[in-house]
Amino acid sequence: MYKVSTNRLSATLSIWLTVCTVSSSAFAQQPANSKVVLKESFEQAVLGDQWTISKGKWDLADGVLTGTEQAKDKHSAVIEYKAETGNTVYEFKFLFSKKTESLDFDFAPANDDADSSKSLFSLTVTPNAWYLAKDNDGSSPKNSEPIIIAKQDKEFQVDRWYTARVTTWGPFVTAKIDQRSTLTGSAQKFATRKAAIMLRVSGGPVQIDEIHIWTQR
Repeated sequence: MYKVSTNRLSATLSIWLTVCTVSSSAFAQQPANSKVVLKESFEQAVLGDQWTISKGKWDLADGVLTGTEQAKDKHSAVIEYKAETGNTVYEFKFLFSKKTESLDFDFAPANDDADSSKSLFSLTVTPNAWYLAKDNDGSSPKNSEPIIIAKQDKEFQVDRWYTARVTTWGPFVTAKIDQRSTLTGSAQKFATRKAAIMLRVSGGPVQIDEIHIWTQR
């Protein structure tokens, strides 16, 4: 984990977010002092080896990735991309259909990170709202719902592309939609290293495109 004082992290986060905001007035602008982890536009015929489909139906066509929940699974559609990240900017585009219930963006923890299964967060977007949620800790009842730490009511129209941008720095998280709507949250354990990003679709289909990941050098 990152072991840096909260004051130093807060000051550094302010600089990092300022740089990200200035550098990202247009979509997919790489932040300063970062390196590219993933630049995916889904123009290929098949997904690469780092992608793993766990549940649901995921299709590549016309330069987009489309995820749809399958009733027989009794579970949201899940796909993940293996890439270890820490202080990072994640960006992607998404498009809802009439039957979309939700889109979740979250993470798989690094296998060797202590308490990692209880220390991550997720960004969830529904047709009528979006929110950041904290994973439950060991004291929470089994299968209990994640703890919402920031939420905003917002209508997401069908058949319209939106851009989500999530910035993490130590325990701090900032999420934006189309560089306007913003959610923020923090928890010390958010600094846990992540081994993979995960996308989950309930209902659907949901189209995903232009995934970019930049991590701190």
